[in-house]
Amino acid sequence: MTAVDLKEQGNRLFSGRHYDDAAQCYTKAIVSKMFEEMPVSDKICRTGLAGTMDRTLLEKGCFL
Repeated sequence: MTAVDLKEQGNRLFSGRHYDDAAQCYTKAIVSKMFEEMPVSDKICRTGLAGTMDRTLLEKGCFL
């Protein structure tokens, strides 16, 4: 799901008075949006793919 999808799902849940579930959707939407905007080198580090990548990529800006 995209950040927009998660936000819309949160809105539906909030309208149905499912506040805890809505809050979880909003939180996931925020994290998803942050991840979408994150530089590729950081995504590699944060998803655990760093071990399969060339070490020079990590040295050029991927900080754990």
